[in-house]
Amino acid sequence: MRASAGLLAQALLLLQFCLDKCFAFQVHRQFNQRGSLSRANSKLQALSDSFSEPATVAAAIVGLGVVGLAGASALNYWNVQYITASMLSNSIRGQNLAVLELGAKDCKSMYYFGEGCVSQLTLQGNPDKINPGIAKSSGQQLGINSVAIKASAKDLPPIYDFVVCVNGLAELGMSGAEAINLAASVLKPEGTFVFIEQLGEAEVDAMAGAAEAGGRYQSFDFDAVPGPLGLGTPTVVGRAQTLVSSAKAAATQQSAATEEGALNRKQRRKQNKQK
Repeated sequence: MRASAGLLAQALLLLQFCLDKCFAFQVHRQFNQRGSLSRANSKLQALSDSFSEPATVAAAIVGLGVVGLAGASALNYWNVQYITASMLSNSIRGQNLAVLELGAKDCKSMYYFGEGCVSQLTLQGNPDKINPGIAKSSGQQLGINSVAIKASAKDLPPIYDFVVCVNGLAELGMSGAEAINLAASVLKPEGTFVFIEQLGEAEVDAMAGAAEAGGRYQSFDFDAVPGPLGLGTPTVVGRAQTLVSSAKAAATQQSAATEEGALNRKQRRKQNKQK
């Protein structure tokens, strides 16, 4: 622990040295005094002397690498948060929508939904992490009837327009393929499963295969956000939409047949006139 703290201190000194070197002229301009620049140069010289030893330089470089990785991780985290907010706000659109969140750990997702779009939100996840009172009050602020449940999502009826899973697979203790099958069982026809999860390529392929093999989805698309510095497991953002209802499909086919028949009759009348 002490060694790590020492490396971090050396890294910060190196970073300060670089920044001071870059902004020495700005410091001089800001104060417009000869003494300011002299003090800055003296400080830079002292820091420069402290980095003259190879061991010190090596330790500082390692420490700076640790700081850089931490910074990249922080940037990646906020990038994923922005993508999550954008994905949910752009996907969940409509009126009086019913939404189920699988593996919920908090109430954060409801703040990303399109304003006035969701009327019913069911938070299914770890009961030790979701306070039903907070879930209810948070929903009331947004005009959403929000409830937290302990029951398994497998016991829920197919009444949801959207199913959302934001890093919830670990809470559910299931794979992406199992989650997409579960979502299909509770979604309405033409409902949408929206997921933001850390998944490897094989897991995404398994999800796509499950969506196709189950015969309950008409589309499955996704994109991957690389981890910090391109390392680690990427965050996969995707959507899968269920098929239309059999009644609607039959009505669509009937409408298409009617239009085709009308077109054929029009063409026949035209041909008869030409004769």
